[in-house]
Amino acid sequence: MKHSSLSGNYSWAWLFVLTWFWPVLWLLMKWVEHRSQSRLYDLHSCPEVDAVVVLGAKIRDDGRPTIALEHRLQAARDLFASGRAQTVVVSADDGRRAGQDERACMVHWLEEQGVEQITLDVPAIRTMQSVEALCRYVADGKTIVICSQRDHLSRTLWLCDARGVDAVGLVAAEGASSQRSYTLLANAKAIFDVIGAKRRKVRFDSI
Repeated sequence: MKHSSLSGNYSWAWLFVLTWFWPVLWLLMKWVEHRSQSRLYDLHSCPEVDAVVVLGAKIRDDGRPTIALEHRLQAARDLFASGRAQTVVVSADDGRRAGQDERACMVHWLEEQGVEQITLDVPAIRTMQSVEALCRYVADGKTIVICSQRDHLSRTLWLCDARGVDAVGLVAAEGASSQRSYTLLANAKAIFDVIGAKRRKVRFDSI
C-alpha cells in the first residue's frame, strides 16, 4: 500500500509540473524577453559606450573558449575595434571556486586579437554576481553594453533593471545549440535572485 501511495504522489507531482510549472516558466521567459527587446542591438546598431562587458561561460578542457564564449568575445572585439567602446570588461569566474579560469581564457583571447584596453571585474560565477559588480561601475557615470547571446541578455537586462544598472545588450551569435529548457529554469532562477539579492562591495582592476 505504501508503494502504491508513493507512486500516486509521483504521478500528481508530474501532473503539476506539466500543467502548471512549465507553462508558468514559459510565460516568465516570454515576459523577460519582451522587456528587453528594445534594448538589444547588433554590432552595426549598437550605440557608443564607455565599456562593453563580456559575460563568461564554460571553457573547453584545454583552456580555449567554447563556441558560444568565442562569439561573445568576437562581438566585443569588433565593437571595441569600431571605436564605440573604450574598454572591454571581462566578467567571469577565476577558477577558484568552479575550477575553470574563464577570465584568464577570455583575457588571453582578447590580447591575441589585439584588444589593448581590458578591465577585470571581481570574479563572478553567476550572472547576478556580474550585475552586482557593475553597480559601482555605472554609479561612476560610465555607460555600458553587455555582450552575450540573446536569451542570456534578456534575463541579464532584467536583473540590471532590478539592481538599478542602466545597460543595453549587444547580441552575440548563438553557440552550437540552443538550450531552451535551461533558459526556462535560468529565467525562473533570476526571479529568485532578485528577491534574495544583497549588494556586495565590488571593485574594478585594469590590466
